[in-house]
Parts: sequence; structure tokens; C-alpha cells
Amino acid sequence: MKSAPRNTVPVEILPTRSFKREFLQCVGRKPSALRVVSPYIGKLPAFRDIVNFSRIMLQYGNCNLQVVTGPPGSQGETLTSTQADAIVLLGVDLLIRTSPWLHSKIYHFEFQEGHQTAFIGSSNFTIGGFERNEETMAMLRGTVDNNRVQAELERLSGWGSMPYLSWKAKNRQKSGG
Repeated sequence: MKSAPRNTVPVEILPTRSFKREFLQCVGRKPSALRVVSPYIGKLPAFRDIVNFSRIMLQYGNCNLQVVTGPPGSQGETLTSTQADAIVLLGVDLLIRTSPWLHSKIYHFEFQEGHQTAFIGSSNFTIGGFERNEETMAMLRGTVDNNRVQAELERLSGWGSMPYLSWKAKNRQKSGG
């Protein structure tokens, strides 16, 4: 039997409810940083909505929180402008991905002791993604800096994304407001 290469990160495949349980455990460990990439943000189990979730992570957990999502109110269960304004005021680094359209879902936790947990798969940041839909997420954990996950997060928050306040100002100019 071959042994795994030294710098690999163990991967577990999680169905919807297992993902929710593992995600909530990561939140309970009070991460130092959390990056959420999801085109849809809606009602959230255990937190009500993104504003309450952000408040908990930033105040109770003292977490550096970044959210990358599609334009507010663009379709379906997306972040509203009211929610976007509220979480930016709380201190969330909110990036709006405008081109190409965002479809990725990644939740990347960093902890003080150097551990990281990443969830990558099909679950949006909605109650459907955590409870109602049949979803699949890959969970990667470890103390090794996973350069591939970091590179993908940088790609998704880079070109094609802009800070929410810049996006809001640009769209206000377009609408003549």
C-alpha cells in the first residue's frame, strides 16, 4: 500500500447535513479568518441572515470576515443592498463579483493555531445549501498551507470582483443617482 504524499490535505466528502454540522463546529471554534465565496446568500440556519452571522463572527468571534458574492438583488436568493450596507458597516470585506458570473462555493476557515478547514462544493450560503437541498461538499483540513485553495480564493476575489462600496458608487452613476 502506498502512503500519501507528505504535503497532502485529507479530504472528506460531506452530504448537506454533515456539511452544516461541520461548518457550525468551525464557527464554534472561533476562527481568526473566514472567507465565504457564494453567489447566493439567503436565510441561514442558526443565524437568521448574513447580517446576524457577520455580527456574531466579528464581535463574538473577532474574525476577519470576507464575503465574495454576486451583485446585490441580481437574482433569486442574493444578498440585498440593505444587507450589504449593514455588513460593510460592521467591518466585513464584501467583494462583488460581476464578471464572469460567480458559481463557485468555498468556505475557508483559518484558526489561531495554524489549522485550516476548507469546504468546496455545491452548497450556497443559504438554508437550501445547508439543509433543504441535496448538496455535496469536500472538506479539507490540516495545518499545511493549502496553496491551491488559497490561489483559487485569490482568483475569485481578484479580477472580476470589486469592493461593495465601489460597485455601489459605479452602479449609482450608471442609474443617474
